Amino acid sequence: MRIIKEELTIGSDPEFSLQTKTGEIVSAIGLIKGTKDKPYPMDIKGFAMQVDNVNCEYNIPPVRTAEEFDNALQHGINYIQKYVLPENVIPCFDASKFFPEELLDNDIAREFGCTPSINAWLEEINPSPSPAGNLRSCGFHIHVGYKTNVEDIMLKFDIVRAMDLFLGVPSMIIDPDTERRKLYGKAGEMRMTNYGLEGRTLSSYFNSCSELRKWCFNQTMLAIDYVNNNPTIEANSELGQKIQDCINNDDKNLAYELIDTFKITLPNTQKEYVTVS
Repeated sequence: MRIIKEELTIGSDPEFSLQTKTGEIVSAIGLIKGTKDKPYPMDIKGFAMQVDNVNCEYNIPPVRTAEEFDNALQHGINYIQKYVLPENVIPCFDASKFFPEELLDNDIAREFGCTPSINAWLEEINPSPSPAGNLRSCGFHIHVGYKTNVEDIMLKFDIVRAMDLFLGVPSMIIDPDTERRKLYGKAGEMRMTNYGLEGRTLSSYFNSCSELRKWCFNQTMLAIDYVNNNPTIEANSELGQKIQDCINNDDKNLAYELIDTFKITLPNTQKEYVTVS
């Protein structure tokens, strides 16, 4: 075993946009407390919030079960909605939105990519995203903390590649958005951490309900199992190429093929799907 699962923790620093109850887009600037340099602590240790461009970002403490993961993520949403947002403003979990020009006339709204991410397939730093007009997006980043028998950088790449297979590939079927990957969320997007890694492929859509949150936790565990029991998914192998092409090209046919091959279970929100013949 390469990763000791009993000591594994999962965390997240999800983002979401804001809108009125009637659907009008709202900027988080001026509403959400905290910044990248100084996040604003919530009521429980390990929870904090901050403005991220025009969106809201918050973080949860690391947890060990799907139930704890779901509860922590929901607690952050509830706290922000109850104690921070005006009564007529609510969180929105759409992966991307095109913001009105007047909401982007702000230096904060022009900030992108505070810390460079890494491509786990190419094993190199990703270029900073260029602003795509009025498009803004929200991610659902999964943090994996672990202890191993042998520490190595390649292991981090292995985990993210497996997460792409067990989460990124089926997300092509689950998440209706196709705009976010113009900015973020391509195959293998990650950051290194001193406790493990941060996977950055999924969008905020996966924070929209308990079923999806728990599914993400369980699929991450399946990715860890895969890494513990299988060789590295090489970037230039047939499987590696299929995973990258599926995510980067939003290839649903390829997603169905890989879902069928690896017997990947979709969440109950996606019970009805047809396997490509």
